[in-house]
Amino acid sequence: MADLTEHVAYLSQEIGPRPAGTEEEQRAALYISETLSSTTGLPTTMEDFQCNPDSTLPRSLCAGVAVVATLVATIFSVVTIPALVIALLCAVLTAAEIFGKPVLSRFLNRGVSQNVVAQYVPMKSANRAARRRKVILVANYDSGKVRRDLNSVTLSVLPVLYWVEFAMLVLMPAVLLVRMIMAPQDAALIAVNVVLGIMMVIAALPVIAFAVEKMSAYNEGANCNASGVAAPVAAARDLPDADEGFIHGEEAARSAGLVPEGAELVYDAPVGVDLDASMESASQRLAAAKAAVAAPSGKPA
Repeated sequence: MADLTEHVAYLSQEIGPRPAGTEEEQRAALYISETLSSTTGLPTTMEDFQCNPDSTLPRSLCAGVAVVATLVATIFSVVTIPALVIALLCAVLTAAEIFGKPVLSRFLNRGVSQNVVAQYVPMKSANRAARRRKVILVANYDSGKVRRDLNSVTLSVLPVLYWVEFAMLVLMPAVLLVRMIMAPQDAALIAVNVVLGIMMVIAALPVIAFAVEKMSAYNEGANCNASGVAAPVAAARDLPDADEGFIHGEEAARSAGLVPEGAELVYDAPVGVDLDASMESASQRLAAAKAAVAAPSGKPA
């Protein structure tokens, strides 16, 4: 527990806020890498990649440009066609961001972040029939903003709101086209302007959210990924290595503290298979027993 709190304190207090793509985030990555290497001996690598520190910027930029173009076209009908093209282009760029074909995000990638990767390869089991499953632990170590506006109610409606905002971006060029075709003296023109006004307000929500995020302070507490990354770093220290001795039998495993209190060790076999008949020798049965003991604890038996 002491090591875990030390990791949390260093990340959240010594380094402080760690926005993506900043020097503070790089310091945190170096600390995590050095800690993993020194305390576990695991081979650790750092993978650099381009990132956009303002992940919501592309969507808010498209929304802002589309709303401004639509507003100008509403006031000055002579620029309706250029505004329609601009609004349509913004809708296409937003759709590309949503459906995994980002254009603006790649263009705006101006920061460098990194993944810290450590790999532990367990010793080969004497029972070659035993399955070896991969376990991957992932934690973020950057920190974000304190968003008091994102409460439980807001978060529950955000997915729907995102699609509504996108729908407004798609529909605004269509309504602009209808407005251009209508005669200026048509009484329905007022209704179209009202509809456009409502659509512009909804479409501008990403811009408002981006401004709120910019004005918010960074989270410096342990709950902003510091504790999340400290847990696997501390847990990695307890991984077995090749120099550790072997433990044989349930009693020895319990004496070593590898079996939680109240836990029961059960040796399981596939349904419908006679374990004794499937084992050709006592050594194979012993290997299966060792693998069963090792499974819940992570220690070689």
